[in-house]
Amino acid sequence: MDEDEEMAELRAQEARRVRDEAKKCLRHASFQLEKAAYEIDEYLKDFSTARIPIRRQVILNEAIGHLVANVLPNLGIAEMARVQVQLALRDYIKSSA
Repeated sequence: MDEDEEMAELRAQEARRVRDEAKKCLRHASFQLEKAAYEIDEYLKDFSTARIPIRRQVILNEAIGHLVANVLPNLGIAEMARVQVQLALRDYIKSSA
């Protein structure tokens, strides 16, 4: 195998690695969102059975706080953005070669 073929193989392996990493990020976000949906359903049940108006406000506020404090940070958005940059660079390098 000559040097050009070796470089092409290395680029192909790197492209597969980045695609696999992107899939992993998406699966992680999907799992976190499924978990969040279950938790929000629990808030919804509490909200639906609450009889005191102020309690409904508290439940909704807790749900918002939960989404902001626990769901968003665990989605891995920064990691997805990092991988997206790698994918974009791969495409750019491939198209300019």
